[in-house]
Amino acid sequence: MNLTVREVSKIETARIFKSVAGYTGFHGMNALEVFRKALRELSERHAQELPRKLTEIEDLWRIVVDAGGARDGLVQVQRLAHGLDVASSMLGLPDLSSPARRLARTLAAGLAAGADFTAVDRDRVDELLAELRRAASSLSTVVPLPAPVSEAPAEMTPPGSPSSLPAAAAVTADPATLPRRAPPRDPAASFADLPAPPVTIEGERRLVYILESGEEAATNLAGQLSRFGYEARILETATALVDALSERQPYAMLVDVDLAGDSFHAAQAIASVSNAAIARVPLLLLSSRTDVQARLESVRAGAVAYFSKPLRIGELVDKLDSLASRETPEPYRVMIVDSDNNRADLCRAILHEVGMEVSVVRSPADLVAALGDFNPELLLIALKLPECGGDEIAQVVHQIPSYVSLPVVFLSEHWNLDRQIGLMNVGGDALLPLPLQASQLISTVIARVERYRTLSALMQHDSLTGLLNHSRLQQYLEIEGLRAVRQSHPLAFAMIDIDHFKLVNDQFGHPVGDRILKNLARFLRQQLRKSDIVGRYGGEEFAIILTDTDGPAAIAVMEKLCSDFSRLEHEVDGATLTVAFSAGVASMSGRQSARELVLAADRALYAAKRAGRNRVVLAPDESQQQA
Repeated sequence: MNLTVREVSKIETARIFKSVAGYTGFHGMNALEVFRKALRELSERHAQELPRKLTEIEDLWRIVVDAGGARDGLVQVQRLAHGLDVASSMLGLPDLSSPARRLARTLAAGLAAGADFTAVDRDRVDELLAELRRAASSLSTVVPLPAPVSEAPAEMTPPGSPSSLPAAAAVTADPATLPRRAPPRDPAASFADLPAPPVTIEGERRLVYILESGEEAATNLAGQLSRFGYEARILETATALVDALSERQPYAMLVDVDLAGDSFHAAQAIASVSNAAIARVPLLLLSSRTDVQARLESVRAGAVAYFSKPLRIGELVDKLDSLASRETPEPYRVMIVDSDNNRADLCRAILHEVGMEVSVVRSPADLVAALGDFNPELLLIALKLPECGGDEIAQVVHQIPSYVSLPVVFLSEHWNLDRQIGLMNVGGDALLPLPLQASQLISTVIARVERYRTLSALMQHDSLTGLLNHSRLQQYLEIEGLRAVRQSHPLAFAMIDIDHFKLVNDQFGHPVGDRILKNLARFLRQQLRKSDIVGRYGGEEFAIILTDTDGPAAIAVMEKLCSDFSRLEHEVDGATLTVAFSAGVASMSGRQSARELVLAADRALYAAKRAGRNRVVLAPDESQQQA
């Protein structure tokens, strides 16, 4: 099938429109569709379980009646009715939740009266059980989903007011396809055996097809990309590229449009591939032309980026990385603090169904320790807890420097203005009224986490490199250090210093120095696991927290990074420059604090400098030093 460049442009325009309309995943569904699908599946499972649950309640109630109103039996029936109410309310099934709630309250009143049920009380329970049966028999297995609206969830407003109902359309990401935390490093493994990002399938580098007119330039470009974690395949002709696209779909393709002397000959050849293949693979174009007409032609050919020669590797990798960030956002991490097991478990199931990572804390006494292990991005706290108030435990969390800005959403059966103002004063971000609606829960969580991530990125990251700044890196090191000691897990810390960086600034100027800092930051992000934490320590110094990694494994990682970075070429006024770095590594073995780890890594770094630079030195374990 042959397509013109303009037809290819229309196809690509449609693809871009889909991506702008919402993050796509789950076979092309956007986030709102994912949410609706998850809610529908939960409702269907709930409907399938209804006959068994109702039979269990009815059978247990008959046993209670025959036993003359035994208290233990009444407690069990009341708990089952309460669980049915919670699940039905959250799934948007009012016809079922209403009689279940009235049943639970009737039984609770009987328990409060000392389990002395009258005949009227028993008749009332029988009526409610019959109403539940009728509601269940007429229940549709498809959840009546709210219509999309454009407003974001309101801040803390009274339940029932228009602005208190979060919009389902606020779901703007598809966390269900997100990657999980990287597995612990095998201390005996070599660097080549470790996961190497970026990946499309675990352990597999992203493949980039390169169609370039110069063999030497193509080979050099492939080598540079490989050091940033991409696998490059060089193709010599447009026909070869079309054939390769038919055989295997790459992550992206870079095409030199100067090929064969025809500015867009290659782009037109790509147009002969089927529509679906073009829509899936981002096209990046490279040309010696810088005029507006050439850029217009690239847009019409459906290119997502256009680079002029000589190509700066940093700009290309930036673009490839930006495609990766849209494809694989991190999952939202939500911690639920609630002693109501039914509600907590159902909240976890609903949030997990749309791809969030969820941890449940049943007792407030366990919360502080759980925070360090899970590092949540939002707390969902019930105001009514057995040991303290939810607002009190929120204040405890906000006393900890690392969590002072952590969003808190409260759950409450009651609302009044004074209480609302009080919750705002203790750092509450939203109040969700009970019984809870699943759509309200999901949209509120996503809106608050997205805002938290945006603000955190501004406050916690270095403006030049995009890495964590010094203070935030220290906070992460404290958290990871305490976790390593508490759980007896390995942990390593590496400090990096660019060799002769002052000479680079003096000879080539600070803009070139800044470009090298950005290239190193990008290089480290690409080569390390997502569970490793990278930051700019200050000036030309960088630091890495290598989680679940002991000293020997950390040395293997850092030596490979040191060797690869020293071969990277940095563009300087049409010429190239290579730069190296030195590194010091220390492990948590025998050490009890983050401060000890930093001091040991710093001493190892200076040892690497004294030994001739462009090398990595491992600090001896504390136990070895004492011996």
